[in-house]
Amino acid sequence: MEEKNRLENLEEIEKKYKARNKYINDFQKEKYDRVICLLPKGQKEEITKRIKEKGLANISDYLRGLINADLETAAGTDHGQEL
Repeated sequence: MEEKNRLENLEEIEKKYKARNKYINDFQKEKYDRVICLLPKGQKEEITKRIKEKGLANISDYLRGLINADLETAAGTDHGQEL
C-alpha cells in the first residue's frame, strides 16, 4: 500500500513537472526569439571568463549587450558597420 502511494505521488510530481516545463516552453516561444550560435571549440570558455570579469549572469546577457550596443551604434549612423 505504501509503495502504491509513493508511485502515485511520483506520478503526480511528474505531471506537475511536465506541466511546468510546458508552461515555460510556451512562454518562451511567445515572448522570445531563439538564436543558436555555433562557436569553435574552446571559445565558450573564453567567453565565460569574460562574462565573469564583467559581472554578468550568463552568455545571453553578454550577447544581448553586445548586440544592443552594435544596434545603437548602427542607429546613430547612416548605415551599420560589420563587427
